[in-house]
Amino acid sequence: MARASLAEREKQKVRREKQKAEQKAAERESQKAEEERQWQRRKLLLPTPVAAERLGLTASQFRKLATDLALKPESWYRNPNHLTGPECPLWPPEPIAALVAGPEVTAVLERSRRAKEARALKPEKRRAEFRERYGDWRTALRDAAEAMFSLNRYAKHASCRPEHRDEIYSLKSGLLHLLCEEGMVVEVKHHDQHQAGKSCRACNPDGVEDDGSAGHSSCRRCAGTGWYLPPRIVRYVAFRFVVDGRRFAWHQPSIEVGWEYPQPTESSEWTPEPGGKPTPMPRRRFAEAKDLVGWVIGESRRARSNPPS
Repeated sequence: MARASLAEREKQKVRREKQKAEQKAAERESQKAEEERQWQRRKLLLPTPVAAERLGLTASQFRKLATDLALKPESWYRNPNHLTGPECPLWPPEPIAALVAGPEVTAVLERSRRAKEARALKPEKRRAEFRERYGDWRTALRDAAEAMFSLNRYAKHASCRPEHRDEIYSLKSGLLHLLCEEGMVVEVKHHDQHQAGKSCRACNPDGVEDDGSAGHSSCRRCAGTGWYLPPRIVRYVAFRFVVDGRRFAWHQPSIEVGWEYPQPTESSEWTPEPGGKPTPMPRRRFAEAKDLVGWVIGESRRARSNPPS
């Protein structure tokens, strides 16, 4: 009797262990299926640039629209551009699809269109204001020089975008040319800046690289010079002007000075001060400042091409 009872308990123990094993196996399969479902779902989720593109919006427009509509990301992924930055959202595709060509998106695009048209009209509106304020471009020369003083400083800041910097330097060249033509230059010097070179990383300092064979060959990147960018001396023309009683000073690379200017009084070495200097003008006025300098240059050229009879 005792043996039968012991055998029965052993059978029950085996059945319980088998049930537990089957339950764990079922849980693993269920977990695996859920992970597969989540993985398949995640592949359908949309990063912000993709979601914005499907709606015909910019990323910033989409983010604002998502905030206004209280759309919530379904998941997140590590920021590929900033490893220590915040994670990036992944958006569910269903509400994005529902918004395509919807009134909410249409309203965003319409606001963007009106804002773009207003921005396009601003330069012409400003030019009309300049004509009314100054009458003649010569009256605006000092204000244009003041504007360029701030713009030139801002162009050296790291926050200045390359296209913005190129536009500023183009206007600067035109304004310096105009001031020279108007006889407002009071001093000219040549300043030489010594710029350090950058060594070639593909070869030895002597310009020789191992070509993988028994011998060595001249470096293909630097042609055996050992320099990626060799040291050089850049000459600048240092102008000083007096415009309506106010003194201004600017440097301009000599290669970009394509006009006649007075004989330099001296030549010397020059090292620019590191870092950007503060700009007297607030950033919100930079667009107006560029338009003013451009208006002065344009009006002076028109006056010279159509002199009064």
